[in-house]
Order: sequence, then structure tokens, then C-alpha cells
Amino acid sequence: MGKTTAVATLYSKTDAGNGQTALAFCADYNDERNKEWAKYTPGLSVGMTVIESVGEQFEQGETYLLTFERQ
Repeated sequence: MGKTTAVATLYSKTDAGNGQTALAFCADYNDERNKEWAKYTPGLSVGMTVIESVGEQFEQGETYLLTFERQ
């Protein structure tokens, strides 16, 4: 298996308590790179909770490149 990349937009960034930030991403429907893995409209939903210092590096509304590859 090779790697698959997806472009995602951070649509939600919230305080998760205890020094953590919850981040929620969805597919960027305008990015042509998502057509590599999506036949029609790309569907992607990714959420993660990180420590605040990492959460500060993410900006709501910005897009990010996600890479999926087998370890």
C-alpha cells in the first residue's frame, strides 16, 4: 500500500479542559488533490484532542494536508 493524502479544513477548535484542545477536520471540497481518493464528493471526518501547546499551532478555517500510510 502506498500513501494517500487528503486536504482537510479545521472547522472546529474548542477547549477540551485539563490543558487540552479538541480539533475537528472535514474534507476540503475545493481542493483538487482530494479527487485522487474520492470518486464524487470527498467525505472525511477526523477529530483529535491535543495538548494546548499543540492546539495553538492550528488555526480554525485553515486547511491542512493529512497523510495516511501503513507503518
